[in-house]
Amino acid sequence: MNAFVSIGLTLLSLILLITETYAAGVIFAVLSFIAFAGEVKKQYGLNSIFFLFILFFGLYGYSVPISILFGLDIGWHKVAKFYYWDKIDSSLFSFLISNQIALSALVLANEALRKLNVLRTKQHSHKFSFFTLSILTALLTSIFEFINFARVGGFSAVKKGKAFYQSSVNDLVLNVPTEGYFYVALAFFTLSIVRNETSFKDWNRWFKFILSVSFFVLLNVLIGERGSLVFGMGVLFLGFTSQIKLKKFRFSLLIFLGIMYFLFNVMTILREPNKSFNGVQSFLEENGKLLNRLMNPANTEFGSAAFNYRVFISEDFEYRLGSSYIEGVLSPIPTYVYRNKPQSISYEYRDKFNSDRKAQGSIAGTGFSSLLEAYVNFGYFGPFVVYFFLGVVLVLLELYRNTGRLFVDVFYLISFSIFMIFSRSASSYLFLKLMFYLFQILSPLILYHLLFMGWKRSTDDLEI
Repeated sequence: MNAFVSIGLTLLSLILLITETYAAGVIFAVLSFIAFAGEVKKQYGLNSIFFLFILFFGLYGYSVPISILFGLDIGWHKVAKFYYWDKIDSSLFSFLISNQIALSALVLANEALRKLNVLRTKQHSHKFSFFTLSILTALLTSIFEFINFARVGGFSAVKKGKAFYQSSVNDLVLNVPTEGYFYVALAFFTLSIVRNETSFKDWNRWFKFILSVSFFVLLNVLIGERGSLVFGMGVLFLGFTSQIKLKKFRFSLLIFLGIMYFLFNVMTILREPNKSFNGVQSFLEENGKLLNRLMNPANTEFGSAAFNYRVFISEDFEYRLGSSYIEGVLSPIPTYVYRNKPQSISYEYRDKFNSDRKAQGSIAGTGFSSLLEAYVNFGYFGPFVVYFFLGVVLVLLELYRNTGRLFVDVFYLISFSIFMIFSRSASSYLFLKLMFYLFQILSPLILYHLLFMGWKRSTDDLEI
């Protein structure tokens, strides 16, 4: 019933938006989103990739339109770059129309596949230790992170800020991305507990694991990298609750999320090179107004997708007809191997509309919009195709989780980071992360096989 209601409300919102009836269009758009979010919660639970993706989809898709509807401050500095940023214009209607088309595609994909029967396999007796795998992967995380840290200049690079540090690491020849290893380590550790290999109260193992991954965590705190910490907590949440379906919001969970949102906004301020923490009172006196503004998601990275979309389509452009997605397949090839590799559409946008970001580092960006890439390639048909395919992937992941397939269970947990940034990323970046994640799941399993089991054992023991 919720799906039927969501489709009906989505169609109504599209009619209102196409006829430029803004207030009613936004209200019905939000109602259609709430109806579908309720359906996803009912089917898969609060602790599902699909529901968490929908939650972030709503933040990226509706925080700016709602703020404009109620006349909230969403950034004078952006108005200086784009005059219509806090006003109702054709670009805002276009963004909302694309967003609602994407929502309808997700609803239809879910309805098409939700009753698919998936065979469950028997839980095999594992010939390896999840806990040992978690320690091994955590050590790989910290070792490779320390190597990258030393190669870019250590703390002198850290002091120059997140964009400079991460760009410097990205530009290294034969650098080893560590973020995926961090998530895989967390996934193995949670599996060791939920599959009763390790007791939740085994503090000795907790200490060993935390110590093994500590360098990576501390370094990300120092540079103000919120994403890896948020996604890490997401992996832990999904892992520890993987055997149950949460259907109700607990007040304690809402309080926790509110506190974490506040703390990450504090981190957003402190990661600027000219900011420092000299006590709570001093910090609040200096940054109180900014911190208050950041409590509105439209003034954080959740406003980036709408901003990039509206700025881009306000100028003349040529439809890409799928070329940006084809170029995305080349993204895993480093530039020092393929020097003439086509520039991704997200960096094209940055260099044209936010060239100052390029000076901060080679990978500094502005939070590109997946809706924009879909629209730039195929017009309004693009969001439907891209998000229908995405919906199919999400439903299949939900259907195959906890079916006795180890590789799927680990990938399910770490894919949280891919789906949470989908709304603000180009396909090239998502494809790159996907390739790294697949390698970073397999490599610890193979290394464990070599170290503890011997190469002659059947690869069936890897359970992938």
